[in-house]
Amino acid sequence: MKMKKRCMSLLLSLLMILSFCSQLAFTAGSAADTGDAAAVIEDIQITVEDVTYTFNLDTESKTACMTDIAESAEAITVTVPKTFEYNGEVYTTTELWWGAFSAERTNITGLILPDTLIDADVAFSKFPNLTELTIPGSVQNFGGSFQSMKNLQTLTFGEGVEEISGNSMVSYCNSLSEVNLPSTLKRITQPGAFSKATALTSISLPEGLVVAEGSLFAGCTALASVELPASMTEIPSSTFSGCTSLQSVTTKGILTSVGFSAFEGCEMLTTIPDLSQVKTVGKSAFDGCSILPGPVNLGNVTEMGGYAFNECKALTGALDLSKLDVIPSHAFTYVSGITSIQFSETLTSIGDWAFVWANVDALAFPETLQTIGTYAFFSASELSGTVKIPDSVTAIGNGAFSGAAVEKFEIGSGVESINANVFADNDALKEIVFDNSQDNVTITGSLPANVTVIYTQQSIPDDVGDKISNEADAPTLQDAVNAAAAAEKGGTVTLEKNIKLDKAVTVPAGQTVTITAEQACQIAGTKTAGDLKNLFVVEKGGSLVIAGQVTLFGRYNTGSIVLNYGALELTGEAVVTGSKITSDRANGTSSSGLGVIDSRGEGAVFTLSGGKIADNALNGSTVSYSGIVRASEGARVEITGGEISENSASAAAALNCSSGVLLHGNASGEMSGGNISGNTGHRGSAVMLWGGDADHRTTFKLSDSGTISGNVCTSVGKVTGSGAVHVESNASFTMTGGSISDNKGVQGAGVCVVDGNLQTAQAEDKTAFIMEGGVISGNKGSTGGGIYSYSNGVELKAGKLTNNTASNMGGGVYSEGNYDYYSTLHLSNALITGNTARQGGGMWFCATGEATVHVTEGAAIFDNTAQDADLQKGAGDDFVFSARPADDYPATLANRMLGGGAVQWYKDGAVYLPSAGVYPTTSDTTPRYGADGADPNPVTVTGYKDCLALKAIPLSDDVKNVAKNEAALIITGNTADKGGGIGSNGGIIIGTDATTSVDVTKVWSGDSEEDRPASITVNLLGNGVVIDTITLTAANNWSHTFEALPTADKNGQAYIYTVSETAVPGYTTRITGDAQTGFTITNTKADRYTSLTVEKVWTLNDGGKAAASVQVELLRDGQRYAIVELNEKNGWCYTWNRLNDKYDWSVAEMDVPEGFTSTVSHQGNQWTITNDDIPVEETDVPQTGDSSHPLMWIMLAFLSGGGVLTLTLKGKRKMNQ
Repeated sequence: MKMKKRCMSLLLSLLMILSFCSQLAFTAGSAADTGDAAAVIEDIQITVEDVTYTFNLDTESKTACMTDIAESAEAITVTVPKTFEYNGEVYTTTELWWGAFSAERTNITGLILPDTLIDADVAFSKFPNLTELTIPGSVQNFGGSFQSMKNLQTLTFGEGVEEISGNSMVSYCNSLSEVNLPSTLKRITQPGAFSKATALTSISLPEGLVVAEGSLFAGCTALASVELPASMTEIPSSTFSGCTSLQSVTTKGILTSVGFSAFEGCEMLTTIPDLSQVKTVGKSAFDGCSILPGPVNLGNVTEMGGYAFNECKALTGALDLSKLDVIPSHAFTYVSGITSIQFSETLTSIGDWAFVWANVDALAFPETLQTIGTYAFFSASELSGTVKIPDSVTAIGNGAFSGAAVEKFEIGSGVESINANVFADNDALKEIVFDNSQDNVTITGSLPANVTVIYTQQSIPDDVGDKISNEADAPTLQDAVNAAAAAEKGGTVTLEKNIKLDKAVTVPAGQTVTITAEQACQIAGTKTAGDLKNLFVVEKGGSLVIAGQVTLFGRYNTGSIVLNYGALELTGEAVVTGSKITSDRANGTSSSGLGVIDSRGEGAVFTLSGGKIADNALNGSTVSYSGIVRASEGARVEITGGEISENSASAAAALNCSSGVLLHGNASGEMSGGNISGNTGHRGSAVMLWGGDADHRTTFKLSDSGTISGNVCTSVGKVTGSGAVHVESNASFTMTGGSISDNKGVQGAGVCVVDGNLQTAQAEDKTAFIMEGGVISGNKGSTGGGIYSYSNGVELKAGKLTNNTASNMGGGVYSEGNYDYYSTLHLSNALITGNTARQGGGMWFCATGEATVHVTEGAAIFDNTAQDADLQKGAGDDFVFSARPADDYPATLANRMLGGGAVQWYKDGAVYLPSAGVYPTTSDTTPRYGADGADPNPVTVTGYKDCLALKAIPLSDDVKNVAKNEAALIITGNTADKGGGIGSNGGIIIGTDATTSVDVTKVWSGDSEEDRPASITVNLLGNGVVIDTITLTAANNWSHTFEALPTADKNGQAYIYTVSETAVPGYTTRITGDAQTGFTITNTKADRYTSLTVEKVWTLNDGGKAAASVQVELLRDGQRYAIVELNEKNGWCYTWNRLNDKYDWSVAEMDVPEGFTSTVSHQGNQWTITNDDIPVEETDVPQTGDSSHPLMWIMLAFLSGGGVLTLTLKGKRKMNQ
């Protein structure tokens, strides 16, 4: 039963409203609970220890909701019973409920709540004389209130409370000086939880706490110090606003955001957390912190609200605002201790009063700056020397540099109107230089007489006319063009003076017209021309070449400098400049969108082969689908030389305007030379492709020596900036050569690809960027330094992505995706090495990222670095993956690299997702690879759905070299906070899933199991290089399959796989088979050979005489094998070679010479047969018939016999032991 009335949270938030509103809500809540009425008995009075309680009883669950306590006649402490008996049943007190304005119980001065409570969302102001109260830990989420309990001094939340959801729950508790929070508290989810507790001096916040709402301690005027837990990475709005006694706020962790008014009015504040990792500082965050000292590190701040450090008068030191593109009004007003300012390279505006009183002595503004606000540097009295205002600045507010000591201002071409009070109260000022002509600049008010104003550009009066020379009979430019177009082979119009036009010159259909000049000549509109839209119109079939020293100046016409329906070429030293377009319909066409050079229609072509298009601007917020160079409706742009530089679209519609080339609809373009550089805008500052329908795709190709460099994109309002190249809708950009380098942006500083339909229910546009060569390098952005992809049509096949930087994620490449919309980026033959990040030096994936790395046309990922950054630990040199097991975003990594080389993945630290919708956090306790305690076991990543940080360990340097040789796409030298090489919230697929396998089997021959080694090593070779090894044993049946091998190299050639074996002693090896059918390695027990030498030795010391020769037989296992004759000629010696060692070999003398004994001996395989002569003894010969010596006769008979004594010694198998 849900006995708590469902409107309680509403009642608590409306405590100060008329009580009848509460009663109405209560009635509505009661009506909502009628479904449980049958199980509830209401208003039951129970007396326990002389105290009478009122309960509502749930007869099914046997739980009770206490709704009242009877008033006591005297002051007492009440202990609410955990359980009580009613009608023979035991009930447990689990809830409290009473109306917000129910009768007070003034004599209850102590209240002890039972630890059986689970719901206590009530207003405890019912007991106004409580001095202390403990909310038991059984109440996991407390949403009650203590408002206006003026006697409450101590408030304790017991261990077990996890969430506090009471809105402004202690407001006007003027005596509350102690609040005790449990270690179990994880969330404070309503604003102002402890606000206006004016007696609270300190509080301990538990680790793990997250504060979701603002004003936590607002108005706690006695609060002196607070230490934030590491889990609080953000300080919400107004957290300490009005804490006038607050002196110190520190944090155990890393702070990333300070909300608006977070410390506003903390006039005693001297210590704040480190701000070096903070990205957002809200409006008035430190407003009025008048004794806060400096310096403060704001080097990572990308967003700041107005008045952020207003009147922080004690703040001193250098300001690092290098990542802040918009400096708001009153940001550092009256902060006189500022000694220097480092501006962002992509700064667009400086707000009103931003640096009043700043003590800076020099300023360096970036080329992206557009506006300087009123009194921005008022009374910056140390500012001296020369101040340069870049061409990009179009407005300088009143008094901006009043009170400075600047001697010289150099003001760029963008400023055409300025008030003299900008330079007021500056006695040091001597010179103001405008990079403009005098007739193009308006100065309101008067400058001091001693100030010299210089204009660098020549003023051309309207009365110079439209003739091509000063000759009396000189034709007008229009007449000269008509004549040249009518000539059989075309003609050249050579200018000899400047020309002012009051109507457009039309180039009719006909032959090519060339307009040139041998000295600087300008063609411009007259100031007085009422409706001069375009300077030139090239009709369909017409052809115009602008060459020589001709300048087309577009300041005084409202539309295009050239509207081209035919053929237009800019070459030589020609210049197109000065155009400031404020309306996208100003060229007189029926459709919105235009270009300074505007080509339209099938067959229309603009060729840039030389000269330059520079210092033009799209200068109106309503200007859309426009570009400095624009092609549409089937027109074409060809760039082979020249430059498009220093143009601006920063003031135009941010979504679809380019400060370089815009191809719209089914237009096309190609760039094989020249450069597009130094242009500024918000998206596609160099090239923007905005396609039409699927049958009319916009296409562009970058090749050869074409260069896109040094362009800048910034964010504006709610529009996030992209990069130098922006491809959207039905469009395709192909890169086979050239370079996109050193550009600055936000999403994809080099290249940004967005399929708008991917985020809708419509069919995808398959917006494409195909990289088949070239270099993308040195680009700097926030997400995707080199490339940002939010399309399924991006393919990176070849080329180099090097030395790009992303402050957030994806230094080289980033793939976008989220739970609602998703894209997948495809790569092939990629080498990802030498990249650096804090998490995932090689690759990094957030919660929705999906990784698939194949082996065929796949990737080699190794030797990347994840390093600690400031106070944050690094993890995953080569790979970081952070997913939730419940989500379906898996990771699969091949255990082979590009080229098939084996690689193993080892844990390298760890990351985890602390909550939904946040980046992964690095574990402080998990050791990195190679450190003590690190996991020594490799992991296999297949369909993995959890968090993982890995380091890749390839088999050898040889397989690394194979991968380097096989790679066509090189991603190296890139850096980011997360994902140095590649970062992703979307999908990444590298390679194809085609694989092959190779079987190998070991066969033994001519041996026994006892002869075999316990294991052997077999190598797999790909194209002749060892790419894997395996140990074969009896346990795996002496066989193995090398699986998941690539099928073909980057050129589509099939890999040739072979195997080899580490030599096995005592065996010969024969390899048969092939990669398709499998290899068989046969090891045959080898025949080992020995030799045997026999030598005859004669011992002749008893008068014997050696025989002329003897015969000796060689015995194999005791059987005759060979016979040799030994004699003086062979030195009585002979050697048998190549005798199979598996037999027993010995020798014997065949016929021992008479009168000799024969003895056979050997040492090892050296055998000796010794013949020793027998001495002859002199004896009496018995007489005939004398039988007295029978023994003598027997001995004589024996000696005279032909018997031979032979001694055979069995040879050992190894005769040299």
